[in-house]
Amino acid sequence: MTILAFLLHLLLDFLLGAGILSLLKKDRLPFGHFFIALLIGVVAETMVTFMAMWAGAGLYLAFGLSVLLALMLNVNTFINVFKNPSEFLSKTKGSFSDFSKFSIYDSLFLLLIVQKAGVILWQLFRTPTIHSDALKHWSTQGRLIYSQINFSATHGTKNFLGKQVKVVMDYPLELPIWRANSAILNNGWNEFVSRSDGLLFFIVICGIVGSVMWMLTQKRWIALGAAFIVASLPLQVWHGASGYADIGVEAFLVGAIACFIGKEFLLCGILAAGAIWCKNDGLVLYLAGIVTAVLSFHFLKKEISISKSIKEVGYFFAGLAAVLPWLIFQSLYSYSVFKKLNEPIKDMSGSPGSSAKKLKKVLEKKNLDPSESSLDLLWEHVFTGSTSGIFWIIIFLGFLILSKRLLSDQIGRGLVLFFITSSAIIYYVFTFTPAYEYLLTQTTIHRVLLQFSAAALLVLGYGVSLEMKMKKGN
Repeated sequence: MTILAFLLHLLLDFLLGAGILSLLKKDRLPFGHFFIALLIGVVAETMVTFMAMWAGAGLYLAFGLSVLLALMLNVNTFINVFKNPSEFLSKTKGSFSDFSKFSIYDSLFLLLIVQKAGVILWQLFRTPTIHSDALKHWSTQGRLIYSQINFSATHGTKNFLGKQVKVVMDYPLELPIWRANSAILNNGWNEFVSRSDGLLFFIVICGIVGSVMWMLTQKRWIALGAAFIVASLPLQVWHGASGYADIGVEAFLVGAIACFIGKEFLLCGILAAGAIWCKNDGLVLYLAGIVTAVLSFHFLKKEISISKSIKEVGYFFAGLAAVLPWLIFQSLYSYSVFKKLNEPIKDMSGSPGSSAKKLKKVLEKKNLDPSESSLDLLWEHVFTGSTSGIFWIIIFLGFLILSKRLLSDQIGRGLVLFFITSSAIIYYVFTFTPAYEYLLTQTTIHRVLLQFSAAALLVLGYGVSLEMKMKKGN
């Protein structure tokens, strides 16, 4: 029943996402259509559910609205399938025909990726929820929403956002709502429901990385090899079943970068919104890089008309507006993420009460040594540490080698700016704000770099594809 409920939930999200893509006249994306549709569906389902609960509806009614929306968006599809079932079966069969063309190396890569997914499944069925943030918020909040006993979305009530259970009230609700809806489909809460979105995001990450690399190179072994690289990161499989939101941020971020590469700016905005709706890191760490990439693409190239640039940038921000209901709610009733963003700005202006003073107090209180250079810590524990292997050494070396090629390309320049901006913000946050504590104690920094890893791999992959085209042209 649990696996069936999980598959039904994936089907619901796919129908929502595919219906929205069809509504936007994007019947078939040239990369990862299924996986992009899943991510858009997750955003649509959870945001519709959230807004309905904010309006006073119960969870079951709110979730029912998502189901109803999925059915309405796909009425024509259902009619066509009913009228021409043989055509539908033929198309479905054709989707699997490429597997017959796999070489032994392709099949080996695919088998190894499936093995990684199998480890995640084993954890979901055989281990409990044990990680601190999952217990403090992500899974506990999901169970509170599902129980409808200690949770209310109405401000002023004693159970507002589960505050009596001491959850973190300013964290976004995308994953807790998704887990609560999973429990409805499963007809009960269990440890699989508590963390199963990690498996969904793992599949999506591998699918997007592989499909984009296939689009760029038309070489199956490169596509599957890239998917295997990201699947093999030491933290990837464990976060597929940890109950944390970091793998979700990774999925939405790589989806946004894939849509940027594919020049789908509206979808890029929707998935950037999904990253913010997943975790505050999506706004604090990565939004500036995505916006910089989009703006540079449109305004650093004279061949694109100003009117077209303004139109497509407008599409991006229209997609990004999908997260506005949550940001408005958070600003009204909770500790807004914008207040957190304001602290580093105060620090740079020398304002009293800045993040630098808070950092000093944190280090003194916890008796931590602030003398260690953040660059030394990053090199020792991230670049050469066990949590990422040699991944980041390869990424940064490859980025330096391919930067000239990337800068010669319109999309490539945007990717360079995204990579540099995001890297600089991560460095700043873990060096000059109280988050330095989490670099010293070797905790959050590793999860943040996991969030960034798949998108960084796509940046490198795009550079590799440019190099291959140049050599082929010669």
